[in-house]
Amino acid sequence: MSGILIFSPPNILTNTSWVMFTSTKHILGCGNLAVRIKEKFFFWPLLKDRLSTREILRRRHMHLEDYNCVLCSQSLKEFLIHPFFIFSFNCWTTLGLVIQNPHDPFDTLASFKAQLHVPFFMEIIVTISWCIWTMRNDAIFRQRQPSTQQCKAVFEQEFAQVILQAKNHLAPFLQQYLEAYV
Repeated sequence: MSGILIFSPPNILTNTSWVMFTSTKHILGCGNLAVRIKEKFFFWPLLKDRLSTREILRRRHMHLEDYNCVLCSQSLKEFLIHPFFIFSFNCWTTLGLVIQNPHDPFDTLASFKAQLHVPFFMEIIVTISWCIWTMRNDAIFRQRQPSTQQCKAVFEQEFAQVILQAKNHLAPFLQQYLEAYV
């Protein structure tokens, strides 16, 4: 019976969540992350292209004055990849990460994993993604101009929380990473 998955009777919450979680875990190699729960709940729809970007809201027939990305001045529609991998290129490079293929999110995440080469790579990826999303929301709701310095400052605050939640054996390595790149 190796290689065969056996599920209990259908239950939308458990089976769907379990299948989606195990497939993402298999692809990214992530287990229990030391990030805050709100960041985990944020990252899940990001991976599944269900995050409420303006493109998703347009597809759901929600009327907005403008469907363009608020982070850039190029008048491009805001779809999932744009704010996280194309516009925020400098946010990733401040952490020593190079985006090689911005149009394939899973390829980009696998590339980040190889570039970071640390056991806590997902904590870094989830945290910087959260920072980019909060920077986007600040641009929309608080009329704050996004910047690489702002992203770096938010990352430093958020990653300090990750260090507090990390297992004892990982905390010193997380602290070293924070001091080296921020």
